[in-house]
Amino acid sequence: MRVMKFGGTSVATAERLAHVASLIAGAARHETTIVVVSALAGVTDSLAALCQRATSRLCVADEVEAMLRRHLQVLASIGGSADDMRTIACVLEDLNRELEALGAGASCQDATLDAVLATGERLSLVLAVAACARAGLRVVPWDTRRLVRTDSRFGEATVNAAATRAALS
Repeated sequence: MRVMKFGGTSVATAERLAHVASLIAGAARHETTIVVVSALAGVTDSLAALCQRATSRLCVADEVEAMLRRHLQVLASIGGSADDMRTIACVLEDLNRELEALGAGASCQDATLDAVLATGERLSLVLAVAACARAGLRVVPWDTRRLVRTDSRFGEATVNAAATRAALS
């Protein structure tokens, strides 16, 4: 089994995502391949800034809209589907809810911050799957929130290996 991890600059544009898909295709010809993708370059920093603005009760609508446009533009360049567009819109709706919770003084603020910061990877997953589909690959996307188990130290969590193994079974 091979695990491939692609950072933000590797998945920052449609062209780079196409290259990533070709690398995945090459690896997948020889063995089962698991792929992990980071948020697009700069997205995690933007999400952190959104958290700061939201906790200060400042408007974040323009920044969220810009993030939506960026991801939809990349998706359109890869030839993503209408379902992919809806998925990106849903992820950003979740982001808006989390940011509203931060602005309202969320009861578990650290967990909410973690959820916001993970949004970039959720968006990037949609793009990576679309790029792989365009390259003729059959992929099975997994949302790691359903698989990886951690302790409750939000912001500095440690993976619970036993619980994660059980979730993977």
